[in-house]
Amino acid sequence: MHFSTLTLAGLAASASAATFYVDNKCTFPLYLQSKHDASSTGVITLPAGKTNAFNTYIPGADVKQSSITVSRQPDLSSPLQAVYNTGSNPDRTYYDLSTIFGDPLKAEGFELLAGSASNGYSVSCKPRQSGDCPNTYSPSNPSGKNAVFNQGTNANLILQLCSSNGNSS
Repeated sequence: MHFSTLTLAGLAASASAATFYVDNKCTFPLYLQSKHDASSTGVITLPAGKTNAFNTYIPGADVKQSSITVSRQPDLSSPLQAVYNTGSNPDRTYYDLSTIFGDPLKAEGFELLAGSASNGYSVSCKPRQSGDCPNTYSPSNPSGKNAVFNQGTNANLILQLCSSNGNSS
């Protein structure tokens, strides 16, 4: 698993197949951990205004899922979690967001963007959302009804934290 910190200007230029971007638009640092099967990046500090790119091979359906955990705390307490994997029949990237263990950015909002606006479903939680975020695994939706989405294989995913618009595409 490889990761790097990018500036927003470099985001579009560095787009490649199966890349998961975490874009910190917050005014404070966040703490991330990427896991794939039994491997992990360890805790990464993502400074305010920076983007991390996790250039990782997304495995076929016979391999365990990958995830990115986001927290305001270095111990990763009360995290937001993004989960993704790729199926081989058909070739699709599956993804979801979970606030079951916490929603550290409830006041600021966040979005998970997939593909382009015309062919990917974006999951959004508006700033200061009343109740649980829709279309996520959450305390009021622990089974994840309407929370798992898919996109063509090798789709780039962008988790935008402290998003200002909170609108779904």
